[in-house]
Amino acid sequence: MKRQRVVYFFAIVLLIGAWCLVLHHTPKIDAKPEPMSNASVLPDPVTIPKPEPTRMIVEATAYCQGSITSRGSAPRAGRTVSVDPKIIPYGSHLVINGQDGFVAEDCGNSWSDEMNDDGTYYRHIRGHRIDIYFSSEEEAYAWGRKTVVVEILN
Repeated sequence: MKRQRVVYFFAIVLLIGAWCLVLHHTPKIDAKPEPMSNASVLPDPVTIPKPEPTRMIVEATAYCQGSITSRGSAPRAGRTVSVDPKIIPYGSHLVINGQDGFVAEDCGNSWSDEMNDDGTYYRHIRGHRIDIYFSSEEEAYAWGRKTVVVEILN
């Protein structure tokens, strides 16, 4: 029993000694850091190149009817474009024939002039085709159907 007390005593003394060493060699919190010299310690900043926009040639038609896009916003002329989201993701910023400001916000209307193999009409834009929203029927008919270059910026 006496031997066990002696072992406990020395174990406690060792623990207290180790704790004192740790406290003694730990830097003080209020110690001030050494001032940095004017020499550049940090490396030069890295410029991350922007990815090249994806370019594709698509067939573009026009539409002017509809009160809400498939993303839940009101369509706006000069901005809203219907796309196949498998080809051009929703929210993508587009440049069409060099004109900026378009956004992929819709996937088409409930009618289409393109037919499936079974003779039924598509309900949405499919493949490499877009549908640009115009504010009037006259502007939409004036646009007609064109082949355009689309750049996807993001």
